[in-house]
Amino acid sequence: MLESPEIQRELHLLGRAARILEMEGHGDLTLGHVSMRDPDGRGLWMKRATLGLGEVTGNDFVLIDFDGNVIGGNGPRHNEWPIHSEIMLARPDVNFVGHTHAFYVVLMSCIADDLHPYTHAGIWLEGPPPRYTETSELITTREMGASVAKTLGKSRTMLIRNHGCAFVGKSIPELCAAGNFLNEACRLHVTLAQMGVKTVWPDEAEAARKLKMLQDPGLLEAYWQYYSRKLARIE
Repeated sequence: MLESPEIQRELHLLGRAARILEMEGHGDLTLGHVSMRDPDGRGLWMKRATLGLGEVTGNDFVLIDFDGNVIGGNGPRHNEWPIHSEIMLARPDVNFVGHTHAFYVVLMSCIADDLHPYTHAGIWLEGPPPRYTETSELITTREMGASVAKTLGKSRTMLIRNHGCAFVGKSIPELCAAGNFLNEACRLHVTLAQMGVKTVWPDEAEAARKLKMLQDPGLLEAYWQYYSRKLARIE
């Protein structure tokens, strides 16, 4: 792709993020996708269809406009592009969007209970993720995408009933953290529910104190570097 060095560099990192997400439990065949707002205002770069998250490199993205037309890159477009485009239109603060079928997230999306902030992963989410409950079908129209974006609101993560999740970030490290912390929080919740034991979690005051610590901006970069080292060892 004959794009600027800045775009090429960011897509390279976004491809790494996709592989990290697969490594951390977000993979589901060739389903799931990540995207980046185009810095030149043309739309968004989205992982092309037919590849699994764990196979994505910086060359595996297509540029689409906000009507879903492919205007750059090579390869087929995912049908669920409206999740990404409508969230970006509704959230100018968001530069990156992910949608996956992470195993524990899917389980949690089938449970009526709110996700509890048992540990730092849940606390980092800043409250139970909102739930899109209108359908479990693919989000293939702009109207459906707009409804998903409305449900997301100002949150970084959301559940899509009997389907999966969406998560966002201003940066690639934040996108990775959002997806992975959501899946970890769901794993803890589902595991405790299976145990059938009485559970406790931090009250609002304690959670607020822990959240303040977790919002240290250096932590996101530290987490990203950890994930990158882990991926490098595997690859």
